[in-house]
Amino acid sequence: MRGALRAAERVAPTSAAVLIQGESGTGKELFARHVHAASGRDGAFVALNCAALPEALVESQLFGHRRGAFTGASSAQDGFVVAADGGTLFLDEVGELPLPVQAKLLRVLQERTVVKVGDTHERKVNLRVISASHSDLRELIRRGRFRDDLFHRLARFELVLPPLRDRGRDAVLIARAMLKSGMDGVPRCRLSRRAEAVLVGHRWPGNVRELGNVLFRAALTAPDGVVTAPALAAALGALVGAREVSVSERVLDLVRERGSVSSGDLAHALAMPKSSLKRLLAGLVDAGELARTGRGKATRYCIPPEAKGPALDPREAVVMELLERDGRVTRRSLVEAGELPARTAGRVLAGMVERGLLVPDGRQGRSKGYVRAG
Repeated sequence: MRGALRAAERVAPTSAAVLIQGESGTGKELFARHVHAASGRDGAFVALNCAALPEALVESQLFGHRRGAFTGASSAQDGFVVAADGGTLFLDEVGELPLPVQAKLLRVLQERTVVKVGDTHERKVNLRVISASHSDLRELIRRGRFRDDLFHRLARFELVLPPLRDRGRDAVLIARAMLKSGMDGVPRCRLSRRAEAVLVGHRWPGNVRELGNVLFRAALTAPDGVVTAPALAAALGALVGAREVSVSERVLDLVRERGSVSSGDLAHALAMPKSSLKRLLAGLVDAGELARTGRGKATRYCIPPEAKGPALDPREAVVMELLERDGRVTRRSLVEAGELPARTAGRVLAGMVERGLLVPDGRQGRSKGYVRAG
């Protein structure tokens, strides 16, 4: 996330079009506003959700229309492009634009002029376009739903925002800030330590937007201004419905993410009684979905080798790229290539060793590294 922020600040003073991609709820509009604020442009930040407008109205809303251009056009109207003149036009869910509108937008970007619907007069505009999409625009191009030439105009500079589940303890930091500021009139609250563990353990398919909803529900019932783990678990259950029943799926997700984990850590992350969790873990081991190592307090759970499959999270993918390029990877090279904190890089490498993907290369000290297992 720090890498994305640094990239945003580097591109902000330029006039280049920026394409921000990421899952829903990752903060694409927030990033767009940050780029605009750091750009020094005097005009307004104008946002348009391309998926929220009926197809028949998109063109007139975006480019404006003259009086009498169509039924109901009782007066002339400037569109979002003119409103953003001198500033920034943010096109959210740009992949939803109809193809005819895409062609007209391309001309605006190329010629820096706009023509209202029903008019022939061109108006010069000076605006920066930032677009965003949770869809894969390259896949939309392949399916004929998005123009290749427009994509390259919009993607002069690309930013990809990571999902909240890949951001470590960022969920805790964001939650603290939300609770401290108060949400929709809810009094200020703080998180208990076990509640923080629940936040880190959840997968957050709805990202920051889902986090805010969960915190609001939990804060409404917070005793003495403290959001507890049971309150968070209850709020999660109210939001995700049937998914709460499938605790085994959440257990497997946590084990895949951490590589190897104890039952105590899982109990804290899921806010579950240890007795219930142990029965669930035993069933997953019997089914072959989990492997158990160690005994007693040293017992840990991991994904068995045959069940690991080729899937890697983004940080592990960086490790594999470094192995392809250099033949070995060190914590320092992962920190630099993945723009990760040293502690996080160390955990990623240790997790890949425990999963049997890496082995130490035998060197010691600062030059210690890892090579591909087998």
